[in-house]
Amino acid sequence: MKDSIVRKIPHGEAAKFIERWHYSARCPTGKNIFFGWFIQGGDDLFGESLYAVADYGIGVNPHQASFLSVITGKDIENDILLELKRLCRIEPKMKICRSHLSSRNVTRC
Repeated sequence: MKDSIVRKIPHGEAAKFIERWHYSARCPTGKNIFFGWFIQGGDDLFGESLYAVADYGIGVNPHQASFLSVITGKDIENDILLELKRLCRIEPKMKICRSHLSSRNVTRC
């Protein structure tokens, strides 16, 4: 098993990764927040390799926040609601599960 870390990454780094590894080969435009999953022991300056990218942004359904407010009973506004727009990883899949990735985030690799 290898150690790993998830951290926010800039648009440029995420866009190159998404365009190469996501089946759509397109990075969404607009207000997005990108997170990269880095595996220790890689080939960059810090000894890490970018293994996966998650892109969160504003969704296309303008009624989603009000619908979620009704079914959850919580006040949800459109301007703070984000949805997962892209999720991709390199191929082939690596065996890299760690305890901090399990439980409520990822149960099995």
